[in-house]
Amino acid sequence: MPKAPRPRGREAVREALIISATRLFSDRGLSAVSVRDIAKGAQVNHGLVHRHFGAKARLTAAVMGRLRDDIGATLGPEVSGEGLGELVLLALSSMQRQRPLWRIIAHASMEGALPEEMDAGFETFRRVLRAARDHRLGPLGPEAQVTLLMSIGLGLITFGPYIRAATGQDAAKWRDTLRQIEQLIQLSVWASTPGAPNPAAPNPAASAAGPSTPGATPR
Repeated sequence: MPKAPRPRGREAVREALIISATRLFSDRGLSAVSVRDIAKGAQVNHGLVHRHFGAKARLTAAVMGRLRDDIGATLGPEVSGEGLGELVLLALSSMQRQRPLWRIIAHASMEGALPEEMDAGFETFRRVLRAARDHRLGPLGPEAQVTLLMSIGLGLITFGPYIRAATGQDAAKWRDTLRQIEQLIQLSVWASTPGAPNPAAPNPAASAAGPSTPGATPR
């Protein structure tokens, strides 16, 4: 497979460096990746990292800023009174698409970085927390709700393959497991959103049509 052409021009070089750094930070962690590694992945001279970003720390900040912006774009604008369950499902879907961010944060946490240094996902959690404060879910306080729901999502995103292997689940069983977890989260839509249909309640139309086959489940 032929290599992609070398980037030319300031913006192309900056973009190539951000993409290379994102991939390498996600695969290896921040401390295990050098400026030369990033430049090699971007097919540019390592001196261009310093020319365009000044230092590895500023390139790291650019990577985290890009991932933060991508999450914000996926979630869309915040609206007053948004339901907790719906927002959690949207946030988890966004988090799934931003797997490199959470892998970078996991690496950084194990390397001893302060959480405030890796704050790209903070606003997602704060937005879900604001919704949790408006829509109480069972006996849990809002902080406990967000901790539980987001831990499930991040755990599956980060350690899903390991959990699947450790529990001996084949592909079909794993899809069913994810479907059941999604249904559990969907119950929070019913519990926290006035007027929302209860996903656990029987659907008369579906019952009349006979048993159905579960559709697509989270990847």
